[in-house]
Amino acid sequence: MEPYLLAGLLTLLYPLFSPCTCLLDNVGDADLKAVRYRLQDEKEKRLLLENDVETMMLKLAELERLIKKDRNKTEVTSSTQCAYAFVSHANHCYLYVGLAATWIEAQMYCRVFGGSLVSIETQEEWIIIRSYLESVKAHDVVWIDGTDILKEGMALD
Repeated sequence: MEPYLLAGLLTLLYPLFSPCTCLLDNVGDADLKAVRYRLQDEKEKRLLLENDVETMMLKLAELERLIKKDRNKTEVTSSTQCAYAFVSHANHCYLYVGLAATWIEAQMYCRVFGGSLVSIETQEEWIIIRSYLESVKAHDVVWIDGTDILKEGMALD
């Protein structure tokens, strides 16, 4: 290939392989301003998410502290095999914890205890749990395990 043809070919191909140059040539001040605002908005969203994570970590640390404190106070009774303050039924131990928490936080709290959110499997179990919740004057809304992904309002395990 002749040297002048190669130089001409490189000159034609250069704009195809330099997107920054091409983009900047066609971007106006309004477009740059819009990109800057969007970038600033994304930075603010990232900071909010980082704050949320930090808040959740602080809540988790507080929950772990409370759990350690509760573990030091618990005493296991031989008749039920559940720790003090738990309710026993059909080889399960139930405990209502009246902390304001999201579903994920509640689930993490239970897991730190070595348990899980309750999964109600029978009518009898529901009656026991409902009676227990009434006796401890539980909030109107409590978290349980399950999902309503198939039908809104109908929980499945």
